[in-house]
Amino acid sequence: MNKEIESIINRDYELRKNLYEHIDIKKYDGERSLYAKYVLAYLSEADVQITQIELDDFVENTYAVKDAYHQNIPDQIFYDYVLQPKVNNERLDACRQYFRGLTEGMLGDDLKETIFALNYWMIGIVQYRSTDARTQYASLTYKNGTGRCGEKSTFLVQVLRANGIPARQIYAPWWTHSDDRHAWVEVYINGEWHYLGAGDAEENFDTAWFTLAASRALVVQSNQFSSLPTPEPVLEDHGIYKKISVIQRYNRTHEVEVEIDVEPIKAVSVCVVNYGNLKKVVTQPVLNGKAVFTLGGGDAFVYAQVGEKHYLEPISESTRSVVLNNNSLIEDENVDLVQKAQDLHLKPKSSTEVEAQRKVQRKNEGLKRYRERIATLDEQRTKVEPQNIQELRARIGDVRTEEVLSLLSEKDQYDFDANMLAEHCDIVEKYRGKYPIQIFRESILNPRVAYENIVAYAKVFESYCEDNPLEIYKSVMNGVSEKSEYFVEDTIMPFTEVIRNNVGTYFDKQLTIVAICRSKGIPARFNDVNNVVEIYTDGNYLNIERKPEFNVKLTEEMAKYTVSLTPSNPFQDTGDFILQNNSKKVEGRYLAIASNRLPNGTIIATAVMKNIVDDCDLDIDVKHVSIEDLLENIDISDLMKSLDIDLPKGFLVIGNPDEEPTQHVINELITKKETIKNSGSKIIFLNGGETNHPMLKLLSDSFDNVLFVDTWRKDIEEMMVRRHFREPKVYPFVAIVKNGKTLLSSCGYQVGFVDNENLDEILK
Repeated sequence: MNKEIESIINRDYELRKNLYEHIDIKKYDGERSLYAKYVLAYLSEADVQITQIELDDFVENTYAVKDAYHQNIPDQIFYDYVLQPKVNNERLDACRQYFRGLTEGMLGDDLKETIFALNYWMIGIVQYRSTDARTQYASLTYKNGTGRCGEKSTFLVQVLRANGIPARQIYAPWWTHSDDRHAWVEVYINGEWHYLGAGDAEENFDTAWFTLAASRALVVQSNQFSSLPTPEPVLEDHGIYKKISVIQRYNRTHEVEVEIDVEPIKAVSVCVVNYGNLKKVVTQPVLNGKAVFTLGGGDAFVYAQVGEKHYLEPISESTRSVVLNNNSLIEDENVDLVQKAQDLHLKPKSSTEVEAQRKVQRKNEGLKRYRERIATLDEQRTKVEPQNIQELRARIGDVRTEEVLSLLSEKDQYDFDANMLAEHCDIVEKYRGKYPIQIFRESILNPRVAYENIVAYAKVFESYCEDNPLEIYKSVMNGVSEKSEYFVEDTIMPFTEVIRNNVGTYFDKQLTIVAICRSKGIPARFNDVNNVVEIYTDGNYLNIERKPEFNVKLTEEMAKYTVSLTPSNPFQDTGDFILQNNSKKVEGRYLAIASNRLPNGTIIATAVMKNIVDDCDLDIDVKHVSIEDLLENIDISDLMKSLDIDLPKGFLVIGNPDEEPTQHVINELITKKETIKNSGSKIIFLNGGETNHPMLKLLSDSFDNVLFVDTWRKDIEEMMVRRHFREPKVYPFVAIVKNGKTLLSSCGYQVGFVDNENLDEILK
């Protein structure tokens, strides 16, 4: 055992041991004792109520697998990526011993074969589905059989760690080339980290479908939840929570030095425009007037804020230094922003036809197992209602049970605690009839405030010291500290812990105020568009501080763009700030961005500061780009004839519906079905996957004019893709075709190519 690491763990445990009087630490001896101290030393503020059963699971299972596969694992990697309970911002999950028992029949003597066996097994267990913002824990993902990429990768990491295999989640926070992000998995094998997609059918490391997308990323990162020294570069250091840079394995990199030549700025961020808003991908402290970033390719923006002043400078792959000064200030005059993605520079690793066929076969076999599993689960749920719902009915009756269940998300239905929910319902029942029924249900009865894990709070808060909403607001905002070395990004603390420990983020405090108000019969909600707490008063929801609110309308021209209006102080890059027409906004100063993502992924945008002090029509002069200037106009009439395809106007798609990027395209086609139908367009889908895939049924149910092709000449496919200067076998390939010419094309993972504001004009 590394003595330095042992000393650090003991030191950090001593700093927090007073939090764990409910834990019997003396039951563990030897290595187990150090395992337990590590877990307790580095729990986030949200997790300090860990139970003995949960701690036992992590400690005992890790001890049982500590010598698995006889890898010479460095102590830091073993503790941070085998023992460590957390993967992302999911709640604590005592799943290790259960997952190890579930998968023990799949383990072989060869580590690589075991890793791919577990990943292949996962295909039949979990499939992709976009869900709400709460990151479900691995046991819940197993239970309901679906999850988004962050949840699927969290699940696979927990399964691998349960079997003694070092694993971690890898994350590209925001792409430059499309409105999205992605998460996947890295495993430590033979002294190196290698990546794979969670639940993919690949049989080799470092060949996943997202390889090309990752090769265009600005930042690729992983999480470390400890203070142990790491040999890898640290992107951001937040106490026990660190973001580790792994971009060097995915993209070529360059350093950008930011010099600060303006009033005191403590931190600088690199941002991209994504989903219409300025999103931070990495933040660094300013030291000696400078901040240095190691980045991948593509355009981005260096950003800093002091009070309500916002500074912005563009950077590109060729930028090596940039200065933030008074000329960088965004004021009341428009600032044009152009964000181009990095060009594809990495050639995909090719596979043989035999390997490709085997991959499809493995995927289809996994999907067959998955459908059988889900059918069995659905049948069981039809015959026997889940235990927690039965218990809730027994406590509060059928009518009230159905009422409160209608307020919960699909994830909540699987994991709520019946006693906790019944207690909450009973406490607030006395307020029924005091307000309109819908207000009572949504803003008092509803136990969920945002995307937190639902926990009991009404019994504690019904006797809170303040009764007036404004006094509750002041009490929490002024009395709870926002400083801690134990916060984890995007993790919401249990509301009762915020008050008990007098610590929480600004967001934690806002949500806690809502929970206190509801517990005292005051209808309250969190408005994630304006980022304010609102109270129902005299027939309307008003912000709790009673600041004036005004109607903000989009002009006809502005309605063509994605417009975000983000509160200026404090500036937030998370939340729903996209402006809907005729929205109410709290009086104040806002950073306004009007943007348009072009089909090739480039962002054309304008940023400007706006003071909202009256009802107004929002109008921003955005640089106009002609669609005609963007069209490729590539003649493919000869290739279409060789494929025996008749497509006067519409979409040519070559893809595999088993894979997530193709599923994104199918979903976007369905989203834009009215535009596509009204234009008289046709869809031809060259299907490289299962012929009866449910995604294809969704597509055919949505369109009358869609043709599926299961066999075609692959040599012509390669010629088709190369004629568009794209890489063959990078799916999906999508071309918008008119009169034998490709107007625009896309290859690989590019969210927003079809679901684009310009589609009407392109197809007209």
